[in-house]
Amino acid sequence: MRVNPHPLRARSLSLGVVACLGLAWAVPAAAVGAPDPAARSAGEPEPGAGVSAQPSVLVLAFRVHSAKPIDYLGESLANLVRSRLEASGRVRVLDPGAAAAAAPGSGGPTGDAALRRVAARAGAAWVVTGSVTELAGRYSLDVRMTPEAPGLEAQTLVLTADADDVLLSRVNEVADGVVERVAGS
Repeated sequence: MRVNPHPLRARSLSLGVVACLGLAWAVPAAAVGAPDPAARSAGEPEPGAGVSAQPSVLVLAFRVHSAKPIDYLGESLANLVRSRLEASGRVRVLDPGAAAAAAPGSGGPTGDAALRRVAARAGAAWVVTGSVTELAGRYSLDVRMTPEAPGLEAQTLVLTADADDVLLSRVNEVADGVVERVAGS
């Protein structure tokens, strides 16, 4: 006789497997697409100097709001967004290590002024932050794009999903929305 696992545990397990697969895909993509800072010629400007045709983007780990133990989704979703942004070829995604150096601490900055400072320290034209809220198996994914330039306004993208697999499938929409807003259409 086969016993079915508890549906919440099975769903958490499936999210964990998908998140790990996303990380496995994102890490090699980041390694292949990441420019070598030492390979820059003497006359080439520093990254984030605003000269590049591609805007530089720093993606911070997403915040997770849920009674379920799904905190791993914060970094997993950020990694998936990073890899999709890199694959677009229209923005330059900064190394996640730049995020840790520019935004130390576990909570991370939330206000526009603080995020602009993080962008400036990291050499990013834009900082992408987000949160995922889960309630009764339904998700809200809120993504904020904050420019380093004080004259530009932050922009928000909100997506919903009624299942965990739908949430993960909407990552492409998040990346497309970020590219459209920061690099233009």
